[in-house]
Amino acid sequence: MEIFIALQILFICVSQAVALKIYCDAIANPNTCKVTDIQVSSSSDQIVTNVFGRYQNGKSANDVTVIDARGLTLTRFPLNLSKFLPNIQTVFFEKGMTEIHKEELAQYPNLRELYASTNEIEVIEPDLFINNPNLHLVFFNGNKIKSVAPNVFDGLSKLTFLGLDANKCYSGHAHNNHEEAKELAKNIYKNCSPSTSSEHCASKQDFENFKQDLKSDIRELTEKLQKWKDETQSYIKLSKETCDNN
Repeated sequence: MEIFIALQILFICVSQAVALKIYCDAIANPNTCKVTDIQVSSSSDQIVTNVFGRYQNGKSANDVTVIDARGLTLTRFPLNLSKFLPNIQTVFFEKGMTEIHKEELAQYPNLRELYASTNEIEVIEPDLFINNPNLHLVFFNGNKIKSVAPNVFDGLSKLTFLGLDANKCYSGHAHNNHEEAKELAKNIYKNCSPSTSSEHCASKQDFENFKQDLKSDIRELTEKLQKWKDETQSYIKLSKETCDNN
């Protein structure tokens, strides 16, 4: 007989309540919670305000270590979840997220594995993992990443798995090897730096157009300067003649 632990998490999103339901299979995997239903608000503030659940005898929220939201559209990490599930080590948020911030990951100081593949993330911001020194697996495969902050992975001394396959600025992965992960990170920095990303680079035609505009502006300024010079000389000459006559 299957035994499930049912949790219902309530979000307050401005004036609209959003319900996120999580189920934990206490027999197959007593440490895993799976998100099975979610209503996503258009608001950017998704804050967990309470968790209601029944746990198997001897189990509590402290025993939950994995959140699995694969297959659902979750635009952002829910905030304040760690207040109710304090020992999360693995998270699967693999559909629909458009951004990810260090304040959201700071909820999970014991985080070891981050699966954030097949989302819509474009930017990996500076210090994203500053509060997650125990990370050893990070997957951003299948996103739209075009900009990665320099050195964002450098503080992860335990990192052995790193995936950035099928992204805009770079595609590659390292599996179960810290040195390979470090080398991959260097290539990511090189190809995905905000200063070298194609999103921030002007095309050759842009430079040509700028040069033409600059030449036109210089020509116009030169003509105005000459006109001002001629008018000034005329004024000086007129003024001198007037003074001489007086």
